[in-house]
Amino acid sequence: MKSKNVNHLFDSKNIHLNPNIMLGIMENREPRHEHKFIISFLGSKDKVLEEKVYDDLVSDGCNFLYVRTFFDLLMLMMRNRDVFLVHGTVSPFRKYFLLLLFFYIFRRNVLARMVLVAWGSGDFYAPSKAWGLIYRKILLNCRRIITLSHGDYEICFKNYGDQALHINYIKRRRYIEVGSFRSSRARNKILVSHSGWPHNNHFKSFELIIDKVGPDSDIICPLAYGDPTYIKSVIEKGVAVFGERFNYFTDLMNTEDYHDLLRTVGVYVTSADIQTGLFALTTCLASGVKVYCKGNLYRSMKEFGFKVHHVDELLTCDKDEFAFFSDEDAALNMEVYMKEFGGVDSLKSKWEDIYDDCL
Repeated sequence: MKSKNVNHLFDSKNIHLNPNIMLGIMENREPRHEHKFIISFLGSKDKVLEEKVYDDLVSDGCNFLYVRTFFDLLMLMMRNRDVFLVHGTVSPFRKYFLLLLFFYIFRRNVLARMVLVAWGSGDFYAPSKAWGLIYRKILLNCRRIITLSHGDYEICFKNYGDQALHINYIKRRRYIEVGSFRSSRARNKILVSHSGWPHNNHFKSFELIIDKVGPDSDIICPLAYGDPTYIKSVIEKGVAVFGERFNYFTDLMNTEDYHDLLRTVGVYVTSADIQTGLFALTTCLASGVKVYCKGNLYRSMKEFGFKVHHVDELLTCDKDEFAFFSDEDAALNMEVYMKEFGGVDSLKSKWEDIYDDCL
């Protein structure tokens, strides 16, 4: 049987996320589907660095097509009769608004082959009511809208009904491992958020944990990407509040080192209201780390069945309660993780159904 083409559109700048998603797709592909990764360099700030990241993945079997102009992307999608999965956060969907509007007016058959894989609930909204109505009409003509959390699914379903689906990405095999590395030393290692974007509300997290950490605590802030001005303010505030206990990094770690870091912390705290940092959060949960979160993340993790704590609990818990996480709760989270993210065959079947539905 001749294989069918499945096109995946990614924004070039997301080099901290795209490679592992792509490799997860390739590791779990079926022979009947031929996957091609289309990398859009529209608005790229460092094309040389970004292109090298994707070039390095060719040896892993990834088939790339680089698109550098809006016109080229438009023509590619018009001439192609295969399914397009658009992966991304708010910026890719809105960045391509004119593209989607063009298809809505002139080529709705292209939208009918388009699946949006939403990385955040902001993908479902437009900044004004008038634009929101147009935006909603456009997305209603897309084939599917896939969400990665229960919280986002609820929002998407409310706006788009049965077009909304919730499917987890298939993690790479090397990350479908669980095991607790908690120790007396690790319990003093506290990870605050996963990136340098303002929606992580670092200052709120700092305020909540200031009286929970001891003199030997290690407060770690990953700040390898995000808003430069905000990152600077987080560093200044972290040093002012925690002194030598505050540690951060602004260079992107390779995934293996970052994975190892996540598995050795004792507590993970995020005050983000939206879905964000799922890799960091789920890896911590799988490794027996105590997690404090709120909003979309809290609702979604509770829906999965994870034992997570709301950040508001930090207002009343004492220092001992802050870091204590029972072996029973850790084991429960590992079990849930394997069920929801380690069930490769089940997830693989769901994604294959998406590909087949659009071909």
